[in-house]
Amino acid sequence: MAHVLLPTDFSDASIHAAEYAVSLFGRSGNHYTVFHAYTEVDVYDPLLAMATAELIKEANERLLAFTDRFTRKTTAEGVAHELVCGPLVPLLNEKVKSEGVDLVVMGREGGGGSFFGSNTMDVIKRSLVPVLVVPAGRPFTVPRTILLADDYEDVGVRDLTMLR
Repeated sequence: MAHVLLPTDFSDASIHAAEYAVSLFGRSGNHYTVFHAYTEVDVYDPLLAMATAELIKEANERLLAFTDRFTRKTTAEGVAHELVCGPLVPLLNEKVKSEGVDLVVMGREGGGGSFFGSNTMDVIKRSLVPVLVVPAGRPFTVPRTILLADDYEDVGVRDLTMLR
């Protein structure tokens, strides 16, 4: 049973990546967590604090809607969601450690000037588990080739579990 973490910015690319994960791992027998991190602004103005509370409420509503859309489209079982406050990668890695996440699957828009967005690059560089980045609109295919980057660090057995 795999635990797959699905970071989302609520975009079509992230829903596509989540659907791709279910196509790859199956709709049952695994655990999927839809994960959204937001950064709270430290404000002292009561009006800005109210606006921040509204933004958090909106993020939670969007997360619930995204999770519902994902679950209905894929009929995946074992779907959870989590809204967290703080920087994405440290919170993602905390979840990896505490809940035994096996893989992170996230989407890529591909419309910007760089190959990956800043969040995607940050996750790729700093994630404690393998990261699968799915280009927006890419039809599902079973991976035949896997690019394995070498950072000259020690590789443990758990690091290669998803490749096997």
